[in-house]
Amino acid sequence: MTMPDNAYVVADDAGLLEMLVDIDAPVKAGQPIARVYDIDRPGDAPSVYRAGANGVLLGRCHLCLVKSGDFLGMVARDA
Repeated sequence: MTMPDNAYVVADDAGLLEMLVDIDAPVKAGQPIARVYDIDRPGDAPSVYRAGANGVLLGRCHLCLVKSGDFLGMVARDA
């Protein structure tokens, strides 16, 4: 497995995390892998975080609440 330059997905927002993809699941570049809901504005649409490359989701966040800068996921691909 190799790590593309855009392998890591990091939160820009704080809130409640909903992971959309399981570990070892194949993903395509641009595919949504997580959503973060602002707990102070429950009526707002969530922020959507997308895979930066084709590959598999090799790592993911297991927190319920995230803050800006938190790791959300990591995509790897075959060498």
